[in-house]
Amino acid sequence: MHDLPSQVARALRARAPFCFLTSAFCLLLSSLSSPAAPRAELRFTDPRPLTTLGLQLRVMSGSREKPLPIPQAYPYRVRMGAEEFKTDMVDPRELWIASQHAAEWEDGDGNRLSIATVRTMLPGPFEREHIMKDEYDKALEQERAANAWTLPQLGEWMDAFAGTAGGTRVARINAPSQRFSDVLEFTFPPATSNTLAFAFRLNPAAMGQSHVPASWTCALFHLGPNTDPRTARQSILSRFLLYVTAAPVAKPTPLAPATRFQTAAPQTATAQSPEFLTSRKQVTASLANLRNWWFAETENYILISNMQSSERSTVRQLQTDVENLRLVFRKMIPPRAPLVDVSVIRMPATEEEYIEYVGPDLAWSGGLWMPTRKELVIRPLSGEGSRERRDHLLHAAYHESFHQYLFYALDHVETSLWFNEGHAVLFENVEFRNRGVQILENKDMARLLEQLLPKQEMTLRNVLDLNMDAFYAQSEATRAINYTMAWGLVYYLRQGVAAERKSPYAGLLDRYIDLLWQTRNPAAATDQTFRNVNLLELDRDFRAFWANPRRRAAAERITLAP
Repeated sequence: MHDLPSQVARALRARAPFCFLTSAFCLLLSSLSSPAAPRAELRFTDPRPLTTLGLQLRVMSGSREKPLPIPQAYPYRVRMGAEEFKTDMVDPRELWIASQHAAEWEDGDGNRLSIATVRTMLPGPFEREHIMKDEYDKALEQERAANAWTLPQLGEWMDAFAGTAGGTRVARINAPSQRFSDVLEFTFPPATSNTLAFAFRLNPAAMGQSHVPASWTCALFHLGPNTDPRTARQSILSRFLLYVTAAPVAKPTPLAPATRFQTAAPQTATAQSPEFLTSRKQVTASLANLRNWWFAETENYILISNMQSSERSTVRQLQTDVENLRLVFRKMIPPRAPLVDVSVIRMPATEEEYIEYVGPDLAWSGGLWMPTRKELVIRPLSGEGSRERRDHLLHAAYHESFHQYLFYALDHVETSLWFNEGHAVLFENVEFRNRGVQILENKDMARLLEQLLPKQEMTLRNVLDLNMDAFYAQSEATRAINYTMAWGLVYYLRQGVAAERKSPYAGLLDRYIDLLWQTRNPAAATDQTFRNVNLLELDRDFRAFWANPRRRAAAERITLAP
């Protein structure tokens, strides 16, 4: 078993490379040989206009923009009398932060600056952690206007925004110039000594500032581990606040797609649902005040990224490809529920940004469908040639876009991993032809199957019964085998069976979807799908297909019409 999954493991690493130097010896060697990190210093040199706030300020040298993640949607099933229905609920604090947040940056030393407008107090408290959106909106209407608040109320606002435990004190400090009418400093408990915050209002009586808003603007700093809070405070006072100036307020017009990335003739849906328009507005609003982030859109998708113009041709190709694949998805698995949400594809420019966004537990992944955020995230490759980067981005998007489609098409019903991942890998390897889509073999996985199947070490029963923990096992070798077996089964049932004149397995995948929709239970749907199938014979026929080059070649020639 030692060498069997090596080729697929390398392919998985190509999609999700990460560092393996994590042994205790390496960590010890690093600590002994590396000198203590020097103290970091906050330098504010990069001017940034915040047009929606009517401000211009300076951010940390070499810092990168950090768009606010889209608020999560938490699926619930609610029972009212005899009726049960699905609904999405929200975290009220997430929605509230999005309504106050304006922009955020982080420098290479881990120092973060968040700019927010003090608009309303956090609504609530609520009886439940997650609530209906209507409950949040109703509670928000009862909150006071922000510009008449007292200092203790502003301290309460800051505790909610910064996520501190309470006890924040607020005091007026001397304004660095006559451009300000008020400047406040927030002092946090000792446990949060790496957090500094200031709030200010510009003076409408100062020259050229008659247009400035009366609301408070907050600057919240989370300092990196090597930044001294005392020197950071002095730098903020002398190098940050001093250079805050008024700027013309931009009219609140909707953001437009980036012309350099948008396809020449973008398609727009003629009858977009309210949910579609709401989710699209939520996505585009998250990019306000960000200079390097942009979006492009198609009839069903919106792509957001901070990639550079060198990736333009790939991004444009992706817009065409995902729409063509959506047609194939719909034909293969017709939606059981209306597709009302815009499908979001997020493409960070660097691997660091990807890992930061999806979290360390999923650092191994090359792409991810995040149901709670309702967005597909693609990891870029670094240190590879342009062709490798392009192929990875496209194929990862093909894979994850199937997960995304299935989530919406089945109205958020959970699916068995053999079916979901098997199809996602199936669509990784497609070629677009003038008259359709050709599904090709995954060469690395096919080679692994050729080595695995003769040894009788894996059976179809094994892969059909895998739950989430077992399928995504921490062992890279095990994960490679699970993906390969799921793909091999789905490829055989889709392509291999279709190339035969008669097969007892025709329609099994359609039957699974029907049963899943009826039962809402992935394990039960799998069990009932294969209940009347002789698994020993299916396993034998499955192995015979993969051992027969002629049958495999016939399967690969099948073209799917959109």
